[in-house]
Amino acid sequence: MPLTPREAFKTGFLIRCEEEGLGADEITARTKAAHVLHHRCANATPEEEQLVKQAFGPLQAGANLAGSVLNLLVKAPWLALGGGAIAGAGGGMLAGKLRNEFDPVMGAQGESTPEEIQDIQAAELVQSLSREAASTRRRAGMLKLKRKREEEDANRWSRI
Repeated sequence: MPLTPREAFKTGFLIRCEEEGLGADEITARTKAAHVLHHRCANATPEEEQLVKQAFGPLQAGANLAGSVLNLLVKAPWLALGGGAIAGAGGGMLAGKLRNEFDPVMGAQGESTPEEIQDIQAAELVQSLSREAASTRRRAGMLKLKRKREEEDANRWSRI
């Protein structure tokens, strides 16, 4: 059964207190301080409320914008996936550019892979391509033999 917002708040509060290593007395003191602050804010004069609104107005607008974006993403999961993919690709591109900028070997100086390594890479590429070609020739030969046997079987059964 899901928690109500009030129960979720209490649970989160107690978990946070546990993470901070607070004892029962410290939790009680923190709860009483929050209770006093709540009543002080509830009994605020209209001038004090206006002052609080002016101080936290921009923060509230930002929170409202973030809330509407989150609501949109929850209602349109494909949009969220697309935005996540674009953000991930952009982050990867930025990380690659930063790496290339600060890496002394492969940086912006335009230095390339040493010739010895290029020779080794070319030899490995030729070797793997040769291996794949041999495998393909073997498969083609086996397929040809299989078809020949199937034709012979079909001819033999058609004569009976």
